[in-house]
Amino acid sequence: MFSYITGKSQEESKKAILDTEIGKAVEDNNLAVMYEQQTENLYSIAMELKNKNNYEEITDLFTVEAITDAMKKLRASEKEKRELLDKTTVHISKKSHLKKKVNKQSQEAMKSIMQVKQQNRKNAGRIERVNRSKG
Repeated sequence: MFSYITGKSQEESKKAILDTEIGKAVEDNNLAVMYEQQTENLYSIAMELKNKNNYEEITDLFTVEAITDAMKKLRASEKEKRELLDKTTVHISKKSHLKKKVNKQSQEAMKSIMQVKQQNRKNAGRIERVNRSKG
């Protein structure tokens, strides 16, 4: 979100973020900070940076509208990545040689289960015959 708002690279953004206490806490997965919304943390980072001399030109960019817009862009980007991953996954699963391999493995597993069940029936029958002959 920082990069969306400032136009800076992710590396430059990370450097600026880690120049704040909130940014360091986020990096350390501090539960007290992680409990807050991403937008709240970004706003807090911007306020910290406002008190530092090196970031005066960018801190005015962090308006409520800019932060909200950056969050929307981030969500849209993540959604695109998920959709691309879903398409790729579906595309791979449609390959016939992969389907055949999965089907063969399923058939072998079912065959193995059936053999175990058949052996269990035989064993149960033997036990039943022994119990009848004793009784």
